[in-house]
Amino acid sequence: MFFDPDFDFGACPEWSACENHPVFSLWRQASQNFAETACGNITVLLNGSISNAFNRTSLFGSVELDSLHPQRVHYVNIHVVASLKGPRIESCSRGSVLDLINILQNRGFRWTCKDNDQMLMMLQCDQSQASCSVTNLKSVLLNQHT
Repeated sequence: MFFDPDFDFGACPEWSACENHPVFSLWRQASQNFAETACGNITVLLNGSISNAFNRTSLFGSVELDSLHPQRVHYVNIHVVASLKGPRIESCSRGSVLDLINILQNRGFRWTCKDNDQMLMMLQCDQSQASCSVTNLKSVLLNQHT
């Protein structure tokens, strides 16, 4: 039997660290198939509380976005939602979201973009948290562009 002293039999690389890793290959192909068949209106949900909310090297940015067909997709509806507690780093008008919008425009997609949709903000709520009281929630939603 062949033995390689440099091979680590006790650890596997992270799935995202190796392009040919079986898990990465599975998700890459599934993402491509999913995007190629997408039609009608699609929704993209991005985390506005982190830098690089749209990441060109993510599966969405590197596989799905390139596999979407503008002839089949009526609108790409972008929702940028920050954490209730903040910070608000990215939005429809700043950060990497602008890169996504530019790519969509260059590829001929129609798109919309909305910051901190009220329903999506409320989905983050845990009623036991003070930040989710009606008063605080109204304050968060009214100040969403700051």
